[in-house]
Amino acid sequence: MSDNGDTIYISILGKDYPVHCPTNKKEELLAAASHLDESMRNIQQSGKVIGLDRIAIMAALNITHQLLTDRSQNEQNSTKTSKQLSEIQERIETELGYFDEL
Repeated sequence: MSDNGDTIYISILGKDYPVHCPTNKKEELLAAASHLDESMRNIQQSGKVIGLDRIAIMAALNITHQLLTDRSQNEQNSTKTSKQLSEIQERIETELGYFDEL
């Protein structure tokens, strides 16, 4: 049985928007909406950007930049971890080879 989801309402800058969402993704959508609302409010309160469309674009750019930065850092960490694991494996194999010679 598939879950067709429900329409829920999210609030961005005091305005409600209906969004269709699978039931099992509701909490994730609400968290994303809350994050977007907070980001847009911060931009709006700075007074440097006027207009809802410009605030939305700036928020989208800020969130996307953070996502790409996090993704890059995760890839670097993954590469570093893989290298460390390879070095450990080599040391273990060297030590096991030493014991085979005894």
